[in-house]
Amino acid sequence: MDNIPTTSLRDPAPSSPKYPSTQLIGLPMDPSHLHHYITAGHTTTSHLPSVSPPEKESETFWQVVRQMKKNMMIITFSKSVDSVVKVAEIGMCTMISGNPGVGKSQLCMQLAVNALIPASDGGVGGSSLYISTEGLPDTSRISSMLQKLQNHVNRVRSEKNKSKDLWDDPNLLNKLGIATALDVSSLMECLKSLPKLVAESGYKLIILDSIAAPIRCLEDNNDRMRVTLEITSLLSKLASQMQVAVVCTNHLTTPFNSDDQELIPALGLSVSSQFDVHVELSKEQNQGEVLVKVKKGGKADGATAMFRIGEDGVRDVKRRPAQQPRVGP
Repeated sequence: MDNIPTTSLRDPAPSSPKYPSTQLIGLPMDPSHLHHYITAGHTTTSHLPSVSPPEKESETFWQVVRQMKKNMMIITFSKSVDSVVKVAEIGMCTMISGNPGVGKSQLCMQLAVNALIPASDGGVGGSSLYISTEGLPDTSRISSMLQKLQNHVNRVRSEKNKSKDLWDDPNLLNKLGIATALDVSSLMECLKSLPKLVAESGYKLIILDSIAAPIRCLEDNNDRMRVTLEITSLLSKLASQMQVAVVCTNHLTTPFNSDDQELIPALGLSVSSQFDVHVELSKEQNQGEVLVKVKKGGKADGATAMFRIGEDGVRDVKRRPAQQPRVGP
C-alpha cells in the first residue's frame, strides 16, 4: 500500500454508532471546550450525545453536530442520481458496474472528493481512501475535482453571506488517501488493515477500484469464489461495524457457457448479491453523458438517472429547452 495518510489522534470506533462521526479537532468550538472533551476521552462527534457540554458552547458547534446526524449519504453532485439511489451511504456497500471507460472511476473520484465536504455544508465531514487494483489513479484529476469542489462550497457560502468563512484547508488533499493493491495478496493485506486505519484516520468512504482485476488472475474457479466471498465479507463487516460507506467497481462480462448475451458483473451474479446497492452505468449518445440504472437498493429497482462527466467532475445533465415548432413559411 502506498501513500495512506493517517492522523496522530487515535480514537476507537464506537461499536454501533447511529450516524457519521468526525474528529472534534477542526470543528467550530472553543479551545477550552475542546480540551474538556478530549481529556474526558471523547474525541469524535459520535460520543457527544452522552456527554454533558460546557454551558457556553457555541450554538454553531451544536448546529454542526445536529447536521451530521442527518448526513448519512455522500452526494454524487448529480441531483438526478441522488434522488433515485444513495450510491455511497454510511454503513452500506455499493457495487458500480459497467463497461471499461464508461465512467466508473470518474464517479468514484468524485465521491472520494465529496466525502471531504464539511458537515456544516451538508457533507459527512470525513476523509476517504481510494484503493486501486489497476495502477495509480489519475491524481491530477482528483486534485482538479477537489479544487472545483472548494470553489463550489465557497461560492455557496458567499451567497449565504459567509464570505469571510472560506473553506481553505491547506492539508485538505492529505485527507484523501490513495493505495494500490495489484494482486490478491496485497489486496487482502490492505483490506485486513482497514479497521485500524479507519479508527485512526477518520475515513468515511472506502473505494475499491476494481474488485475483479486482481481476482481474474487466479486460474482456479474455486479459488476465485473463495477470495471473492472473503473480500465481500470483509467489506460488508467494515461498512456496518465501522460505519463507513464502501464503494466497489466491477466490469461487465458475458456469462460463461450461456446463450444469453446480456452482460453481467464480472465474477458472477452471486457477487453483486453480496452488496446492499448495485448500480450499472452505460454510455449515452451525447458525449460525457452516463446512464445510471438501479439494479438493487435504490428507491425502485430499475429506476434510472443520468449524470455528465465534465471539466468540473460529475454533475447533472444540462438539458436544452425544446425548440418551439416554426409557424408559417
